[in-house]
Amino acid sequence: MRIEYLLDRKDKSVKSSRTIDLDILTYGNLQVDTPFLTVPHPRLHLRKFVLCPLAEISPSFVHPVSKRDIAALLSTVDDNSAVTRWNPNHAIARELAAKH
Repeated sequence: MRIEYLLDRKDKSVKSSRTIDLDILTYGNLQVDTPFLTVPHPRLHLRKFVLCPLAEISPSFVHPVSKRDIAALLSTVDDNSAVTRWNPNHAIARELAAKH
């Protein structure tokens, strides 16, 4: 929350437009379920935009609750949205880098 605040995230509404939104998706095999934090993220397995990069950086990932590996999660996700790899040489990326 502190990082979001420092990066000018003021609105806490769930469905509102945000400057930045940081979520803790997973942390090894840790399982936490409190009013303020749930790890792994409760919708991690439903989001292709989360699963695709996770498969790249951790192809041996196994969901700590469902015990399903990343390949199984990806093969059954009901999300047809396109996931595009970030290209640091894209004009928008260069423009953002130049601002910071």
